[in-house]
Amino acid sequence: MRSPIVLSRVPALLLALACLAPMAKLHAAQPLDEAMAIAKVEAFFDALDIETYASERFMAELAPGFFIFEMGERFDAASFDAFITEAAKTIVETDWTFSDFEVELGHDLAHVAYLNHGRFVDAEGHLIYSEWMESVLVVRAEADWKIKFLQSDLLSRWIIAPDGTRTDVYPVTAGEGAADTTAHTASDSG
Repeated sequence: MRSPIVLSRVPALLLALACLAPMAKLHAAQPLDEAMAIAKVEAFFDALDIETYASERFMAELAPGFFIFEMGERFDAASFDAFITEAAKTIVETDWTFSDFEVELGHDLAHVAYLNHGRFVDAEGHLIYSEWMESVLVVRAEADWKIKFLQSDLLSRWIIAPDGTRTDVYPVTAGEGAADTTAHTASDSG
């Protein structure tokens, strides 16, 4: 015969498990699929929109230990936030479009590679076009999926002045050492 003490613990154990089960669900992120991984990249850039930028919104998209390689530098979350805050003093509009997504899924992470086509407007009315190859690591963090790392490689950049003159800034052709300042019309910008 079983001891009444042991049997009296069974209901208490079941009650404890029943109470903890919903909490476990709160801490588990939904399984990640390709569409969700791409949506996380898009949410990251939505948070970077210069017209609505808020540090808290941006930081909410990031996993602990986030860092980015951008313009030949390594930024952590705080230094990249400072970089964006400084850029907001001269850039008045940002717009990104993405293409050529490649997504690899793992158990607790996803690697997303894509092309990023950016268009910025500065306070003087210059249109700045940039194209990047980028790679993002999305990880499970804080019961959600967050951006842990971003690698950004600039492919090209050109600027259209308010008068329509185009300046090719990047890439710099070997031996030139400076940007191509050949005048082009806006219709040449493609």
